[in-house]
Amino acid sequence: PESPESRDFFPDYIGTVLVPFALALILCVILAYIMCCRREGVEERDTKTSDIQLHHHHTIHDNTDELRTMAGSRGVPRPLSTLPMFNARTGDRVPPLQRPFRSDSAHIPLILAQQDPNIDTLPR
Repeated sequence: PESPESRDFFPDYIGTVLVPFALALILCVILAYIMCCRREGVEERDTKTSDIQLHHHHTIHDNTDELRTMAGSRGVPRPLSTLPMFNARTGDRVPPLQRPFRSDSAHIPLILAQQDPNIDTLPR
C-alpha cells in the first residue's frame, strides 16, 4: 500500500475562489463608479431642460400638493382600502370600521351569527 503522491491544491483554489471573487469585486467597483461618480447634477439637468417644460413640471407638482391639502381638510373618513390591517409595531390586528347594519343596504351579513358570535341562530 503506497501512499498517494501529494497534490498541490493552490492552483485549484485560485481558479475556483479567488478569480470569481476578484471578478465580482471589479464588477462592484465599476457599478459603484457608474452609479455614484457619473451622476449629473440637478443644475446640469435643469440647464438641458427647456424653461417651459420645467414650468409645467413645477406647476403640476404645486397643483398636486394643493389638491392633497384640500382633500385632507375635507373631513371625510379615509377609504377602508387605505387603513392599516395591523399595527406594524405591535403586530396587533386592527378591526375594520364597524357600521350599524341597515336593512336596505348590502351590508346585511349573510349569516346572522356574524353579527354576534355568541348567539346561536340554529332552530331547535
